[in-house]
Amino acid sequence: MKRKSPANVHRLTRRQPASPPPPAAELARRGVASPAARARELQLLLEGSQSLMLIHGDRTIAPAAATAAKRLVTAPRRRR
Repeated sequence: MKRKSPANVHRLTRRQPASPPPPAAELARRGVASPAARARELQLLLEGSQSLMLIHGDRTIAPAAATAAKRLVTAPRRRR
């Protein structure tokens, strides 16, 4: 089996088309302003809330995170 050199791997990955992650694409489809930034904020919020629930054992963090996520997604929409 032929081993790929780092230069070949880089060349192969460079050919892949750049596309937004699916959550950002969905947010863009729904007209949310700055969809890539919102998707990143949502991911940080979700991962942070899961970590806090595991560390503190407090399940009330989940509803608070859901409320915050809804605010992020229903923030003012971009103009078309």
